[in-house]
Amino acid sequence: MHVAGGQLVAVLAEQFSLGVANPPRVARVATLTRQVRRQAQPMIDLAEQQDPGVGRDSRIGSNLALEPCPCRWTGGHYNGRRIVAGSAKGQVVNRVLIFVAAFLVTAGVCALALKYLILDADKPVPKTTTTQPDRRRLHREDKPKPPPEFGWIHALEPGLDHGVWLSPLRSAVGDSKIHILRVDPTKFDFRLLCGTAAKPTEPQTARQWCKSGNLVAAVNAGLLATDGHTSLSLMQTHGQANCAKPSREKGLFVCDPLDKDSVGSVLMDLDKNSLPRIRKQYATLIQGPRIVPSKGLAGWDARRKCSISAVGVDGSGRILLMHVRSPYAVTELVDAMTQLHIKPHLLMLTDIGPRAQLYFESGGKGQEFVGSFEAGAHEDDKNTTAPPIPNVIGVVRKAPRT
Repeated sequence: MHVAGGQLVAVLAEQFSLGVANPPRVARVATLTRQVRRQAQPMIDLAEQQDPGVGRDSRIGSNLALEPCPCRWTGGHYNGRRIVAGSAKGQVVNRVLIFVAAFLVTAGVCALALKYLILDADKPVPKTTTTQPDRRRLHREDKPKPPPEFGWIHALEPGLDHGVWLSPLRSAVGDSKIHILRVDPTKFDFRLLCGTAAKPTEPQTARQWCKSGNLVAAVNAGLLATDGHTSLSLMQTHGQANCAKPSREKGLFVCDPLDKDSVGSVLMDLDKNSLPRIRKQYATLIQGPRIVPSKGLAGWDARRKCSISAVGVDGSGRILLMHVRSPYAVTELVDAMTQLHIKPHLLMLTDIGPRAQLYFESGGKGQEFVGSFEAGAHEDDKNTTAPPIPNVIGVVRKAPRT
């Protein structure tokens, strides 16, 4: 490699405005010496090799000859000579190296920045989220949500729930809805309101029974004989019998226990319980057609389509008062409840046709459900008026314990 003699130093001196007198003898400081030794020695030696006049003239050569000279690097010396920190050449070289280093750093930073800019240009721009609240969303959330249309849609009060289901087996008549009032016997008691064969009561609608008897709810107590007052099966309360003769029906609803060890209110299967023993345990007994959904067992005429009222019990011992206005055979109703995952442990039919009723009132609001269709007797869905009925199962709130 050949460089024009003295020209590089002259140019650098002109660019940096350097003027040094007798440079080789200017303050030789040890710390600057160590700093110079860490610089790129070839460039230092290149500056040293320039015309000797630079080192011996008080000016940085104005009339320097342009002569090429060989550049040889050996062990930190160039042509056996080296430059010290205090010389003019050393100061020039320091400034040159600082400039070169700054240029390289700047170029590297720019290259990295350009690289990341190119890479980021290919990435999708993330959506910015505002910190301001969505007033429309808040407005929608503030609105009360409508209650579900089906299922246990109304918790009327602790221990009292109203459920509505749409039967998957649609009836040709009516709305195909199943209504169930679920009653917790630990919070409510049950009563049988009926007359005797010798002294029948004045029939009332389920709504009227609730008003006159201060009841929370009322449902039919059982199928009636042709006289319109007497039950077809056993029905008695506290020694007074509406019908004293048991029938062949296997369902038995009992309440008013005579001893403290008996459950307050329960629906029993007479295939598994002894009627004489039960009579000693409970003051109120109501017998009727049994329906065992899990086994498909059904009393009465299981294929006859009618509006239905019934009483039942679930697996937790809660009493179920049920009403279905649309006409179903008992077997169809059991199939529908199975598909809807309504799982009563046991059911007992309490009446059919236009007489089938259910009424309940809680929180100042009452709901009344009335039957209509009865195969072979009243085959239409036109009835909207509840007829008076002589016997009902009533629900009352338990008296607070003192």
